[in-house]
Amino acid sequence: MIGTIITVIAQVYLASAFGSAASVQPGIGRAYLRGETAAAQALNADTAYGPAFMATAGFAVLLWLIGTVFLAVALVRTSPRLRVAGILYALSAPLFIWSGQVDLFPLQQALAGLLLTLAAVIIAVRLPREAP
Repeated sequence: MIGTIITVIAQVYLASAFGSAASVQPGIGRAYLRGETAAAQALNADTAYGPAFMATAGFAVLLWLIGTVFLAVALVRTSPRLRVAGILYALSAPLFIWSGQVDLFPLQQALAGLLLTLAAVIIAVRLPREAP
C-alpha cells in the first residue's frame, strides 16, 4: 500500500511538472517564429524547464523510485504468481525514467514503457481480489 501511495503522489507531481511546461511551449514557439530566438531560449530555460520544473520533476522521480522499491518488494514477497511481474516492474520503471534522458537506440523509452505496462497488466490480472 505504501508503494502505491508514493507512486501515485509521484505521478501527480510529474503530471503537474510536464503540464506546466507544456502550457508555456506555444508561447515559446510563437516567439521563435517571430525571430525572437533569444527570448524564446530564455523563456524555455526559465519557465518551461527552469529550476521550478527541475525541482518538481526531480522530486517526483525520486518519489517514483522509492515507491517502486516498496511496491516491488511487496509484490515479490506476496505471492509466487506476482514475483516475476514485481521484478519486471522493478527493472522497467527505472529503465523508463533513465531512457528519457539517455538515447542509446531508437524507441528505447517506448519499449521500456511497454515493459512497464506489461508488468502492470500482469500485476492487475494476478493480484488477489481479497486479502487473505
